[in-house]
Amino acid sequence: MTIPVESIRTMTLEIGEAPFRLTAVICGSTSGIQVYVGGGTLPHIGSVVLAEPKPGLEGRVCNLSTFNREGHKDGVVAHRFAEALCFRYNCPVSVSAGIHIDNAAAEDIQRLVALSDQLLEQVLDAWDVKSE
Repeated sequence: MTIPVESIRTMTLEIGEAPFRLTAVICGSTSGIQVYVGGGTLPHIGSVVLAEPKPGLEGRVCNLSTFNREGHKDGVVAHRFAEALCFRYNCPVSVSAGIHIDNAAAEDIQRLVALSDQLLEQVLDAWDVKSE
């Protein structure tokens, strides 16, 4: 199946101030959504989560597969994005995430997770508007 280029939508959203700046790049087509969430001082790919609606339980359950690079915990953010988008749009969702701050303290990590939750809400709101 060939997906016409005009059916592919993209969007980029950002939140926070350096070094706590996060960026989400979203690309969606008629068959799913791909998201990259990165930020901090060294954006990278640390974890990837694939979410897929579970057949027969539309909108209520998603199968999730998480792949973390050695020593990376970016799956926490990727999981939240993948699950929320899968539930909302009932389609396959792939999220890769990489957020890094050198010598991050526990409160730095909590701040980044809180910012990522705010960014997720912005993504959901903006993607709803773009989908209309």
